Amino acid sequence: MRFSLFLFVAYSLIPSAACEFGIAGAGSKRPQSDPGRLPVKFQFRANYDPGHGGLLITYTLERKGGKFLVDISEFNPLEYEPEPPAGFPPPIKKKPAPERPAPKERSSEEAERFLSLLVNDIKIGEMKDLKTPFFLHPTIYDFEIRYADGRVHRFEYMIEIDHHLDERYRRLVEECKKFSKIK
Repeated sequence: MRFSLFLFVAYSLIPSAACEFGIAGAGSKRPQSDPGRLPVKFQFRANYDPGHGGLLITYTLERKGGKFLVDISEFNPLEYEPEPPAGFPPPIKKKPAPERPAPKERSSEEAERFLSLLVNDIKIGEMKDLKTPFFLHPTIYDFEIRYADGRVHRFEYMIEIDHHLDERYRRLVEECKKFSKIK
């Protein structure tokens, strides 16, 4: 009985100590700006006043084959009309949907600097949903970050117009807009 209790305690302590040692050892060998620790995909969506037909901008930065590709799409729901129900006259045609430009390449130095800022300075992995308690004309920011090992971190930040709730979230939005050049 005593021997089995001893083995149980010994085996339950050894793996946890080894795991903690392995994580600490691996983290101490890599520099903070190591590209292996940086995300392989980052998506930033800004939805301006969605209840009143506001603009939706999606910005994606993705590492593919050693290159960083940037894809930007804009959607304005006021420019497009849904098909009416049967029996109603057809809508006045608004302008056709714009052609989506091909993804553009960003320099790896610039992209890695931006991703390093998100991960190491702003600590995007620790951020959670944050929403204003009341809203009439909300601006909703969605963030998604994916790592090479399959981890995904998503969260939403909702504010009323441009009244930020937290300095760290404000800085994140400003850095994303600056990097993606969204007005």
